[in-house]
Amino acid sequence: MTSIVIVLISASLSAAQLPPEALAQIGPITIKQQPPVDALLERLAQSDPSSLKRDVTGNVVSLNVYRSAVNDENLHLISGLQSILALHLQCPAQNLTKEGIRFIGNLTNLESLTLACMGQLKGGVFEEISKLQSLHRLTLSQTCPPVEEFPSIVRLKLIELAVDHCESFSDKQLTVLTNVTTLKSIELVWTSVSPTGTNILSCFPAMTNARVLLRDK
Repeated sequence: MTSIVIVLISASLSAAQLPPEALAQIGPITIKQQPPVDALLERLAQSDPSSLKRDVTGNVVSLNVYRSAVNDENLHLISGLQSILALHLQCPAQNLTKEGIRFIGNLTNLESLTLACMGQLKGGVFEEISKLQSLHRLTLSQTCPPVEEFPSIVRLKLIELAVDHCESFSDKQLTVLTNVTTLKSIELVWTSVSPTGTNILSCFPAMTNARVLLRDK
């Protein structure tokens, strides 16, 4: 009599659904549920094969998560993948919560975070982002932190920052960034920084690369 192990990719299959005669023929069945995080990675890869990258040992080092897949539950699952170095979240701004970003805080090797959220972040979300102490690269694409929370960015040891299509990023926010003494590269595209405001770039002690595309008035 043969012993069979069935790995469930979803919860839709159970031994009770197999015909009795089939059970009698194949003998004992051991059912192993696929870990939820593995199921999530599989769904993401099926949707977009380029959404995750692994190192030579098979560990996930880069992950892109899109639209409705960005939620607290999934970010909780992802937070257990300590190998992740780069995370890209593309979703409506309301999908991101303080709790979700706190989960990301468990990724102690995370070096790069990209947010493409098409709107203003909820209150408290950017404050949580500023606690990601391993972060060196931050991209805010069509993603605007609340003006009152932006100064918290000085807690980060950023080396690179890119901001595009954010009207609330002005000369004032650029001035705040001069206190991020580790910042070497900055890219600003269609923000509210003024032509005069670009002079602030000379005040960055470690700056070696700056690209600014001003918004048409």
